[in-house]
Amino acid sequence: MIEINCDLGENIEALNSGLDFELMEFVDVINVACGGHAGDAHIMTEIVKKAGMKGLKIGAHPGFEDKANFGRKNMELSKKAVFDLVKKQVLTLQEVVENQGLVVNHVKPHGALYNMAANRVDYSEAICEALLSINPKLKLFTLSGSLSVSIAQNMGLTVCQEGFADRTYLSDGNLSPRHIKGAVIESEEKLKKQILLLKNESSVISLTGQKIKLNVDTLCIHGDTPNALEFAKVIWQTLKN
Repeated sequence: MIEINCDLGENIEALNSGLDFELMEFVDVINVACGGHAGDAHIMTEIVKKAGMKGLKIGAHPGFEDKANFGRKNMELSKKAVFDLVKKQVLTLQEVVENQGLVVNHVKPHGALYNMAANRVDYSEAICEALLSINPKLKLFTLSGSLSVSIAQNMGLTVCQEGFADRTYLSDGNLSPRHIKGAVIESEEKLKKQILLLKNESSVISLTGQKIKLNVDTLCIHGDTPNALEFAKVIWQTLKN
């Protein structure tokens, strides 16, 4: 069974409107922003409390400390700097989680950090080393079929290979950059088609028409995607029925 995960705690509006809480009804796992690209102590605490009440798995969602660009702009950092920012942010969330009597299940890097780690040895190793220094039992959520999968496995981490319900793919298996037309899936029809292909054939169709094989343990819906709640319902119904 493919689990559904969602990135939450990324803005106060989604918290105050109740959107983050509504999305929790249609996911198994949440990834909580840790104050780097987004989020703060108040948001983290409220998200974690609610997730704990619902019995959801809780993960850290560290990103580049670049709120102006929402962590979606590539940054050239040293391996130590990547290690330090990931460790700091995961420990920040871990303190919030443990204060609620809960545990951190996994770590899923955000945005540009996620995409760069999927293709760079130094960034991927730095993230894995940060997890191992905190708790070797932490799982790593990372892009299915990417370089970071084999690196994490070779370093002894448990890996959950991730697919995306609301994003399209390039022919090399990487996510389509957000500035490319068609990078974000905006119709329920296309969304459902991609989910069913992942579920039934472990594949997606790239923007240029190639069928790509993907081993997927967990499927992501972004909380900031247009129509996120409606999409989450479609994903839940398609996978869970």
